[in-house]
Amino acid sequence: MVVEGEGVTTLLNRVRGALWGMYIGDALSMPVHWYYDRRRIQQDFGKIEGYARPVAKFPGSIMNLSNTGGGGRGSDQGNIIGDVILHGKRDFWLRGGQYHYHHGMQPGENTLDTLLCRLLVNTIQANPDLLEVENYDNIGSLGPGGKNGGQESGSVGPSALVDKYLEEYARFMTTPGSHNDVYAATAHRMFFANWARAKKDERTSARALRTFADNDGHNTDSIDGIINVIPFTLLRVTSLPNDVDREAWVSDIINALRRSEELPQWGVLYDELLGRVLLGQPLRAAVLEVAEKINPGFIKVLKKAATTSSDSDPMTACYIQSSFPAMLVFAYKYADDPVKALLASANAGGENVNRSAILGALMGAAHGAGNFEDSSRMKNLQRGLFNADAYEQEVEKFVTLMEKRSKQTAETKKKSEL
Repeated sequence: MVVEGEGVTTLLNRVRGALWGMYIGDALSMPVHWYYDRRRIQQDFGKIEGYARPVAKFPGSIMNLSNTGGGGRGSDQGNIIGDVILHGKRDFWLRGGQYHYHHGMQPGENTLDTLLCRLLVNTIQANPDLLEVENYDNIGSLGPGGKNGGQESGSVGPSALVDKYLEEYARFMTTPGSHNDVYAATAHRMFFANWARAKKDERTSARALRTFADNDGHNTDSIDGIINVIPFTLLRVTSLPNDVDREAWVSDIINALRRSEELPQWGVLYDELLGRVLLGQPLRAAVLEVAEKINPGFIKVLKKAATTSSDSDPMTACYIQSSFPAMLVFAYKYADDPVKALLASANAGGENVNRSAILGALMGAAHGAGNFEDSSRMKNLQRGLFNADAYEQEVEKFVTLMEKRSKQTAETKKKSEL
């Protein structure tokens, strides 16, 4: 997109807000992740009103029923958890343990999927050469099923960038001590089960890493697969050509870590929604535009939800068909107040960390990081993040790159019009 003049400053402020909102939303929900009984939230925390430490034991946790050697539920005898990823944390997965999914994490700390989105942000920032058109491969040539993705050879796509991200992802996940989370979703466990079965000399190249994404037919088409769309949308709106193939980009980014035909369709909707907000469309109007594409009748649901008490806020599992519409309810209902929106999402329970992360990006983009200064609550949440100092440096480096690329895109457009 080409945004010029004062519009660039406003846009970059929204980019900052999106990243900070993502971190804040995830961290607020972390201690009450997968609480399906709101009375339990009241028992353990009273109410989430800020960052908190998770309880040590969490009766009802299914982590101790999950497969430590791959996706879904299954045996706790596998060693993908503990030896390949989540080093030294397999004990928290053993039968009868009933540990919280984020056992031992600190108040304001982010969960694994948000940290992996952070990794993508930093991969983009550290490799600007991969964002140049001449370095893009033909999308899908190494992707799911080896399909072309509908693009002509040489068209603008993310393949070189995603290849680099896959290398960073594998390195991050297989390095002991790279993060503090004790839980990894099905998609990650399946990816590294396939990785572990490969020959050692076939585990590091992008071509090999492209083959490890998988799907269990149940837990993979979930809202945690949407979060990596956020950096793409920030990149697209600030500095990619107007005719960029959004569907191909989103599909490549999502399918790098999981194989899914359904999830990219929702990812494109999220990209559209976040893009509209970044460019200044009011959040409620943008939500209604996207909601109509899901189901025209959903607009009535949203408008009715806006008049109900917080007790009626939706609680959903991870499955994308329910979790994405639930996220839209929070965005529409609480559009005027990012803190209320993110606290409401946290206190609703269910699969709230990834819902709150992508909701947080929307809220931050809608209000802009500059407005955090006028909101002591939002500013305190920003400063209270466990990695706030590191995030500050990383966000500013990313924004600086987006500003530079935005100027280059505008100059290129002007030259083409001469």
